[in-house]
Amino acid sequence: MKKGLLILLCLPMIGFGQVDCGDEPQEPKKRFGESDFKYKNSKVYRDYKSTYNDWTICNGSEISKYKFSTIDSLTYDMVNDIEFCKEIKNSTKFKTYTTESGTTIRKGDTLYIGKPSSGRTQSSYGSNLFGNNALLGGSPVFSNIIVGNLGSTMLTGIVYLDANSQGNMVVVEYVSVWHTKMTRKSLLNPMVFVKNPKLDIFAGRTVLDIEKAINFREIVHPNAPLSRDEAIAKLKEGNDLLNLGLINQEEYEVLKKELSPIIMGN
Repeated sequence: MKKGLLILLCLPMIGFGQVDCGDEPQEPKKRFGESDFKYKNSKVYRDYKSTYNDWTICNGSEISKYKFSTIDSLTYDMVNDIEFCKEIKNSTKFKTYTTESGTTIRKGDTLYIGKPSSGRTQSSYGSNLFGNNALLGGSPVFSNIIVGNLGSTMLTGIVYLDANSQGNMVVVEYVSVWHTKMTRKSLLNPMVFVKNPKLDIFAGRTVLDIEKAINFREIVHPNAPLSRDEAIAKLKEGNDLLNLGLINQEEYEVLKKELSPIIMGN
């Protein structure tokens, strides 16, 4: 009897110091049409930050350095940093993106549609000689550029940009991201939404992966550094000009010195 009573008296002491911190606070949803600035300065969001801070202290954990930071500029290193990626929602927009090669893309920049990087084709439908809808066969398309934005593909499906757009000038509207998997615990894919001022009045084009698009020359940035293949081609052209007597040896050596680090990967 005395032993049972002793156990009952000790039970409160067993649980002493074990605090229930509850579940992780969930970020409140932004109201439709609400700007990021207004949302981040709203009382609801400020209360959420305070609650989240108390929750992490209770758990003895640390808040990620990216959790409540306001970031306008995105870089290649950031989209490959899983700690950063976990804090970013799909479709989050940024003002700039800096590629692996160091080229910065920002709103208002002029880019050019290059060449399709593969033999991908896309079937199209139209009217035949008898006025009936018919499959017209496959036409070459780009692998990393689609018509419209990702939201519109929910209704129309993905339509890859036709190769006839090659050489068109486009202007950057915004940079956004999308997770590579169906979870925030995955890396981010940097995308760029562009418009042709003369053609795209209502719709635009989305570059699904700006890194691949630039590397495969589907998108050409006027300020992007030369690729190795381009540097080789330019040096060969310089040698041809030298042999034709259109430039002298000194001019060729200057060109060779400029291009050699790119070709050799230095």
